[in-house]
Amino acid sequence: MDFSNFVLFLGRFHPLLVHFPIGFLLLAALFEVAVWRKWLSNLDEVIKFTLALGAISAIGASVLGLMLSTSGDYEQQMLDLHQWAGILTSSIAIFAFALKVKPNVFRENTPLIYGLVVFSMIGGLSFTGHLGGNLTHGSDYLTYYSPFNLENENKAAKRTITSIDEAVLFADLVQPIVEGKCLSCHNETKKKGKLSLGTIQGYLNGGKHGGLLGLEGSSSEFLKRIHLDADDKKVMPPVGKTPLTDEEVQLLTFWIEHSEASFDTLFMEVSPNEELKTIALAQLGLSGDSESINLPQIATSGIFDSLANLGIHYRELVTESNAYEVSIPPQSLNRENKLSTLKLLSQLKKNIVWLSISENDLENSELKLIGSFENLQKLKLNQNTKISDNGIAYLLGLSELKSINLFATSISKSGLEQLASLPKLERVYLWQTPIGKSELEEIKTKYTAIDFVGNVY
Repeated sequence: MDFSNFVLFLGRFHPLLVHFPIGFLLLAALFEVAVWRKWLSNLDEVIKFTLALGAISAIGASVLGLMLSTSGDYEQQMLDLHQWAGILTSSIAIFAFALKVKPNVFRENTPLIYGLVVFSMIGGLSFTGHLGGNLTHGSDYLTYYSPFNLENENKAAKRTITSIDEAVLFADLVQPIVEGKCLSCHNETKKKGKLSLGTIQGYLNGGKHGGLLGLEGSSSEFLKRIHLDADDKKVMPPVGKTPLTDEEVQLLTFWIEHSEASFDTLFMEVSPNEELKTIALAQLGLSGDSESINLPQIATSGIFDSLANLGIHYRELVTESNAYEVSIPPQSLNRENKLSTLKLLSQLKKNIVWLSISENDLENSELKLIGSFENLQKLKLNQNTKISDNGIAYLLGLSELKSINLFATSISKSGLEQLASLPKLERVYLWQTPIGKSELEEIKTKYTAIDFVGNVY
């Protein structure tokens, strides 16, 4: 067993234990106020016990904090200040307990000294906790949403973009994703994996796994992490954090692989495909090109009420485009409602552009209805293990399909060759399928215009 890893394992209990001294010491101070104001009485023994628990847990939290600091993921100057503030607060708590146990040690001055010590203890507790918050969430976490934070107001007042031709790839499309999903763990004070995304220099420096920009997916640890399955322990953002959407992953991947370390390149200068243009338009809140998104009006809004009642998520990709993304939550379909739900969706078959039916026990025959969605561009069928080559045959009429996710299905090389006949297909996701490594290499060589993504063995 690696001792350094064991130390770090114990250190990760610091965020759990650190709440105990906060609660105990604050409670002891409140008890003292209650006695002083004569709201309560006869609490000396209770206060002694509470101070003892607070001091002991403060010492334990300090030790675990020192262990956690060995990860190297934090800005050293603020980390040192947090550590010493924690040690000092623990010492003050011990002193407060000693004065409570020996109330006459300073004779008549003991009550005054004890009051100052308790006041200092609460001050130290607050300051130490604030520094811990800075380390965890960034130095502006407390004031970021303050109504008096002029810097934040300036950030919120983004420049108005009236056309996708004006959009800067990094500033207008990538940075908002990073700020919302990545910056809490990768900033100048908390550098998980030694990676900071708070400054341009941080992007250029990369992290402990190497560079960040201008890399192909196979050599970028960042890209590997954001493409992992949601349940993988190495996925980024980690389990428990708000995950990246598929669209956000595509934008981040596109920028990293095509940015050439540039932060001022216009989005349209790097020749994005139509799917990326649609994603960018949605991100920017712009209307699309009527020639590329020209779908019929939906006759009634009642169908959306029916979808909502079934727990099915939907959204219009671009305002007034009539192009919709529909997502059926995993494991929400069953033998009783599966066919009726698909028939309900077929009422929107000309308007559904992106469709996700992941992990819903779909069978081959049920793909026949999906095969009639004539404007479908992106389809997620991952983790439907019963889907095989026979089901793929029903999808060969999807002339607009650009991306399909077949992770953890039963598709074989024969099914891939059928899919390759689709005129606009650009990307196929293939993790955990029966396809062998040599078969995949053969397919990649034969169909170079399609990006086949996934690890096979």
